[in-house]
Amino acid sequence: METSEDDRIQNILTDLFLIALEDGVISKDEKAILHQIKHDMRSFRETIAKAEEDGVITEEEKKEIDEYRKALLNNAYEVTRSDHVISAEERALISKLIKALMNK
Repeated sequence: METSEDDRIQNILTDLFLIALEDGVISKDEKAILHQIKHDMRSFRETIAKAEEDGVITEEEKKEIDEYRKALLNNAYEVTRSDHVISAEERALISKLIKALMNK
């Protein structure tokens, strides 16, 4: 059974939450990263849904999705480095996000 895009995004968010919770505490910085990712994932999903409406994803739509994917990663990275310190868990969050988005 194929996983829907909504399920896939929810699984990514759950995995990221679990990474942030590994030490038993979700820090203020981790919360900020998770919030940014969740916000951007909603918009990313809307972009994908719009592209899939007619059953065909054009080259232009693929380009738009890839650009949004890069922006999502960049936004998360910018939040991560905003305090000039990147913890091991923050690095793990970004790493997991990269892997998840590049598996698309």
